[in-house]
Amino acid sequence: MDLIYPILTTIRSSGLSRYPDCPRRWAAQSLRREIEEAGHVLGIPRETIAGPIGSAVHAGAAALLKARMDGSYVGLSDATDAALAELDGLVADVDIFYDPETAPTIPVARRQVARMLHAYARQIVPQVDPIVVEERLEANCCWDSDGNPSLLLSGQCDNLCRSPSGLRDIKTGGNAGARANHKPQVGSYSLLFRSHGIDVNEVLIDFIPRVAITTPQPPVVTTTYNVAACETAARRIIDHISRDLSLFRKGDLDLRRIEAGDPWAFVANPSSMMCNQKWCPAHGTDFCSEYTRI
Repeated sequence: MDLIYPILTTIRSSGLSRYPDCPRRWAAQSLRREIEEAGHVLGIPRETIAGPIGSAVHAGAAALLKARMDGSYVGLSDATDAALAELDGLVADVDIFYDPETAPTIPVARRQVARMLHAYARQIVPQVDPIVVEERLEANCCWDSDGNPSLLLSGQCDNLCRSPSGLRDIKTGGNAGARANHKPQVGSYSLLFRSHGIDVNEVLIDFIPRVAITTPQPPVVTTTYNVAACETAARRIIDHISRDLSLFRKGDLDLRRIEAGDPWAFVANPSSMMCNQKWCPAHGTDFCSEYTRI
């Protein structure tokens, strides 16, 4: 049976930074339906508490920023309630993998959300003059040989602001999160704004650390990135995704080294710190057995 591929495939800004670490893990996470329709069986990693905590902090921050944008009033207690409601909804009836060091239980996770949001509210919100908050933008980013769009980039930046002039994105997490490479993601946001007629002059990441609850909440760490470098990183990764996806669908038509549906259309990286069943739905499946056995 011939597989029918979507005419236009959506890729998300939030996933671009994961691609260089392991293209095959990215494919298993971002193209799951297509990979399964090609005959592969993927696993289902457990949800970790880090994701819901981050989403909850984002929800509370969005409430504060939207109120600041439209001139209305939202108190910190109301924003905290919104954040905790988001957390509760995300963890309800879900098998969660907790962080024994920073969030071993739901009550501790709720305390983490509240104090991380409070740090953002005290330190960042007063200095931001937002004009766009949590608005999803989309734009065609790759075209096939016939000139038809083949990839649609979709992203939702936390906020675009007048002061400081540029886009700001919130990140949360432990020490590893502070070292993560966010250039491709924020670069894609800049490209999306540009495609909608809005120039970005500055790119900032506001990183809110998550540490053990017995440790005082550290301040938010703001890092400024070069806009051009971020956009270049995003473009190059999108180009690689387009090439690898075409190889997965069609195979290597010239050299015949890779057939359509071959997992090696997406390079695997068994040296990745994320190469385990906890993080990767391809780990140990017929789609990827490249992991190191010790």
